[in-house]
Amino acid sequence: MKGLLVKDMELLMQQKKFFIVVFVMGAVLSFSGSATFAIGYFTILIATFATTTVSYDEYDNGFAFLMTLPVTRKEYTKEKYFLGLILSVAAWALGMIIEGICYMVQPMDQSFFELFISAAAMVPVGLLMVALILPFIIKYGAEKGRYMALGILVVVFAAIVMMPKTLGMSETDITGAINSVFSIGVFPVLLIAAVLVFVIYYISYRISTGIMNKKEF
Repeated sequence: MKGLLVKDMELLMQQKKFFIVVFVMGAVLSFSGSATFAIGYFTILIATFATTTVSYDEYDNGFAFLMTLPVTRKEYTKEKYFLGLILSVAAWALGMIIEGICYMVQPMDQSFFELFISAAAMVPVGLLMVALILPFIIKYGAEKGRYMALGILVVVFAAIVMMPKTLGMSETDITGAINSVFSIGVFPVLLIAAVLVFVIYYISYRISTGIMNKKEF
């Protein structure tokens, strides 16, 4: 798996100009005061780059070549999810460093601890994006799989937005529900969220492994 990870890192380094643009845009957003958005922008965008490496692998019948190497299909799938985890954490850490610099240069209304807590939710979001997209890309290919995953994401987002209206909940009800959840404490909520994301990530990995084992090259 180490060899696959090195390969993907080398592939990503070929897009270093794009990463520089992302970094500059994130820094601009940070200094403009959009702290949490900037960290989310970093984390989610960079995390999904783990899915783009599949398109490089399938190019010019690359999968058939990779499977002649001393690597199993399970190891291949595991490496993609591990890469997604590395990119998510690394992008989040970079975003927090930039926000720390911004906070020292230009103090914000919220404390750095509050910023840290709100930004911590971005890592699970990045991992959820990887968990959603990867099975479709492995199954249907990079282009078609990305569109299908995007379509499902839009449907899920629309369902979340419409759910309160469907249930007849007002803004006060929604606020009360959120407050009741966080009444148990911020860290327990973050821990529960981390466990749920881990379970979803693992389920997605198992699905992708099953797809990869049945895939013909």
